Amino acid sequence: MLKILPFYFMAALLAGLFRYWFGFFPLAHALFLGLGSAWFASLFYRQERTAGKRTVFAILATLLVGELAGFGMAQPWFDPLGWLSRVLQSDTTEEIFGLALMGGRIGRNFQLGTGGGFWVLFNLIDALFLLFFVMTGVNTFVYRKRG
Repeated sequence: MLKILPFYFMAALLAGLFRYWFGFFPLAHALFLGLGSAWFASLFYRQERTAGKRTVFAILATLLVGELAGFGMAQPWFDPLGWLSRVLQSDTTEEIFGLALMGGRIGRNFQLGTGGGFWVLFNLIDALFLLFFVMTGVNTFVYRKRG
């Protein structure tokens, strides 16, 4: 299963580019990246046993590092950690798509994006869902040997 890690990295790189330019879609991001990449990888690589914890966490780490590299590639200069530190310090914000479209007080509060603590909270929630979808998605496409 680890032979397919470059594919996961490329999928996460594209997701990072998309996220930087179009905004953060909290649960849709985890769903498409976790299950979509597992499904697409199953088209090219048939596994005959379930993936263990090490494999799942290697895939998750590859997805997160690839997405961070996608943030860096979307900028005029490659500086993903600089962008990440600016968001954490609330010097810049990232638009959270679903909350920005809501009306009322919530919509007004999140229209200009989030940074700092709320950004960390939404990303932790998304990372937990990404972990869940990777764990289920990788082990869904297991093919048993006949014979």
